[in-house]
Amino acid sequence: MLAIDSSNPKGKKETSDLEARVVFPFAAGRSGSDAGCSVTLPSDTKVAVIIPTYNRWPYVCDAIDSVLGQTHKWTECIVVDDASSDGSCRRIREKYGESVSAISNPKNREKSYCRNLGVKSCEAKFVCFLDSDDILTQNSVESRLEILLKEESVVSYGITQRFNQTEEEALRHFRSRVNGELPLVEQYLAHQGFLTTDGFMISRDNMIMHGMYSEALTNMEDVELFLRLLCSLEFRSCQAIVAKTRRIDHSAQARLDKVIKQRFALTERIRMNPMVMERIGKGFEKMQLSEYEKFLGALYHAKQYRSYRRYYRQGLKCNLTPATLKFFKRYLLSYLRIPSEEQQL
Repeated sequence: MLAIDSSNPKGKKETSDLEARVVFPFAAGRSGSDAGCSVTLPSDTKVAVIIPTYNRWPYVCDAIDSVLGQTHKWTECIVVDDASSDGSCRRIREKYGESVSAISNPKNREKSYCRNLGVKSCEAKFVCFLDSDDILTQNSVESRLEILLKEESVVSYGITQRFNQTEEEALRHFRSRVNGELPLVEQYLAHQGFLTTDGFMISRDNMIMHGMYSEALTNMEDVELFLRLLCSLEFRSCQAIVAKTRRIDHSAQARLDKVIKQRFALTERIRMNPMVMERIGKGFEKMQLSEYEKFLGALYHAKQYRSYRRYYRQGLKCNLTPATLKFFKRYLLSYLRIPSEEQQL
């Protein structure tokens, strides 16, 4: 395994069954009988699967094993450990040796930074990504790569399946969201779930050329990236399930904190991109409303009631506060709740 210091890059519904470990019969290696039905292609078809991780041991092993078990022979697994405190990086090195390239951040920099670091550090022609609590299907890389080998300039993507979904349900859900009647960017604005971080593959050159992930965003960073890419590149679906997603992290507070800290950074960044603004048109207003609703919801669930009331009133003045009974009830109830220690917003 290649151990790299990041300061020198070149050196859903939660149920108990979602937390079950997954066994991959081809994860032990990619040679001889352990390799499964590998597809032999030239070495210039090398694909890097980049996995950012933070305190995900042992679940990150499921993600790694699913990469090592790919049918495409030239698949590289790159794990970027974001300063975990559970010894993940050391354990990965001990368990996988040279089968995995490991990058260790000296301090926590969040997922966007980790993914970008993985892209800059690899030498593969194509890149894709995998969250550390998810897994790839065995032919995931091969299915998406077939599209890029025919036309390298496009973005290929597949279908992601939740662990509590059947394959038929995942396919039916995808087909209900994607059709040829509207431009894909408009379909994405209406139903963002059919494009996922786990599901797309792109040439490394295109990823770098189009700016990679915005490191200023710690939440909804994939939405901002996909909008930029959808406005510049053609997307083609392989029509296959390429990943299975689950939620291991039970820290709801951590997710709320990210939403609150980021506030309205997503729409602010989109507003700064004239090309995206022109393409999405009135869809930008819907994004603003959605972002404001999520922000208010996070404030309430984090028990930051004074801030909730302040932003509720501010949003009424500019038609951003949801005109629903639920949010109005929360406004009234917030006077009766015991607040947490609130940060100044």
